[in-house]
Amino acid sequence: MLNLIEHHNRETRVADPRREDKETILLEKTWLTSGTFIDVVLQENPAIVGILNKYRQFIIINKSYFGVQGDDDEVKILGKRPGEVFECIHAKTMPSGCGGSRNCRFCSIINTLLDAMKEQRTITREVRLTTENSGSETALDLQVTAKPFFHEREQYVLLSMIDISSDKRKKVLESILFHDIINSASSLYSLFSLLKGSSGMFDEEMKKLIREGGEVADSLADLLNSLRDLTRAENRELEISWDRYAVEKLLREVVFTAEMLPVCKERRLGIELSCPEIDAETDEQLFKRILLNMIKNALEASENGGVIRVYAEADKEEISVSVHNEGSMSPEVQVQVFQRSFSTKGTNRGLGTYSMKLLGEQYLGGTISFISADEEGTVFTFRFPRVHRES
Repeated sequence: MLNLIEHHNRETRVADPRREDKETILLEKTWLTSGTFIDVVLQENPAIVGILNKYRQFIIINKSYFGVQGDDDEVKILGKRPGEVFECIHAKTMPSGCGGSRNCRFCSIINTLLDAMKEQRTITREVRLTTENSGSETALDLQVTAKPFFHEREQYVLLSMIDISSDKRKKVLESILFHDIINSASSLYSLFSLLKGSSGMFDEEMKKLIREGGEVADSLADLLNSLRDLTRAENRELEISWDRYAVEKLLREVVFTAEMLPVCKERRLGIELSCPEIDAETDEQLFKRILLNMIKNALEASENGGVIRVYAEADKEEISVSVHNEGSMSPEVQVQVFQRSFSTKGTNRGLGTYSMKLLGEQYLGGTISFISADEEGTVFTFRFPRVHRES
């Protein structure tokens, strides 16, 4: 069966340079796709999926590849290696093609294929690839999964490739934007603080503008920090800073902040503690963010003159912090309240309750729940352990 073409190239530094000829490749393709089920699964997969032989040559590649590369001639692709198919800049430097240059020693696609065959296990890695097409270079980020298997005693690899370039670029831009905008907002707040310290130079109207400007800058910085932490939490990149805090102190600080919100001007906000001297191991910023979101939601759900109660209870192991308002939620709202982007306040909103549940449950190890009825109003409760439990 084997009809090998061998390139005598002493510069090959990574992988076996031998290849099977086109006739053998087409024969193997026929064997592997003789079952209709296999062909359907491959062709309908939205990822770029192919089957390679032990020399890392494509025997089969699905139609998703042609949608990405714009080439509809499958015969031209068969027998090529990944770097040649994607036109990697290093695949053209040596006669043996993909796998032959010095740079290929560090290629994650090649190493993933070789490791998968050697270790006989499925391997998934993120890889970076620089391609060249019509004289223009493009940087690609791919998530590659290699699954080795045998068919008729011959070694093959099922290779799946997902383009994650846009996700990577988005993360880089988010990091840069959050860093720069948060720094700008913090600098603006510092400027207003300096002006406030020199208030003797200004009349009362200017003092008021300086004070309000500082509050806006501080709120902007806090909002940006909240969005940054939410983004990191969703990407499982958020780091937690555990320490022990007096719960009453945290609650009073958050209530004080909430009282400064414009929405609180026509409503009353009160705090009740049945356990004033308890402490808990938590992340201060995340705890405050969860509680502030709970209070904001209660304020926004209340009519002018409404009363919002914040109260805390504790037992030997857990603490519960609750926020009550006099309004109620419809059954339709209740079943969607924790869904991302769901909001009763319009489109492009709805991150408050979603972030409460995400941060409170997945990062602080607690539970977020609610009850809502026409007679009793609505209560959101954050229940969390007094001592952090390692997961």
